[in-house]
Amino acid sequence: MKTTNVSYLTRKGQATIPVEIRRALDLQQGQALDYSLNKKDGVIEIRAIPPFESLLGVLKTNIKWDKKKAQKAMEEAFVEDYKKKLKRIDGHA
Repeated sequence: MKTTNVSYLTRKGQATIPVEIRRALDLQQGQALDYSLNKKDGVIEIRAIPPFESLLGVLKTNIKWDKKKAQKAMEEAFVEDYKKKLKRIDGHA
C-alpha cells in the first residue's frame, strides 16, 4: 500500500518528514539523511543513514579495512532492515 504525504518547503529550504514515515522508519532527531536526485524523473530519494554508518572512519586502527566488503555488508543489513520497516508501513508486521 503506497501512501502520499505532503510537506512544504520553508524559506530556509527545510521540509518536515511526515510523522507516519518517521515512525515507520524509526527516524530519530539528529539522524543523518542521504539525499539523491534523479534529474531525469525529478525524483528525490531520501535514505536514512544508520547511526553506525555515520561513524565510519572516526576511529583510527591498524586493522586492514576492506571498504568494499564493509559497504556490501552495510547495504545488505540496511536492505533487510528497510524491508522490515516497509512491512510495518503496509501493516504486514
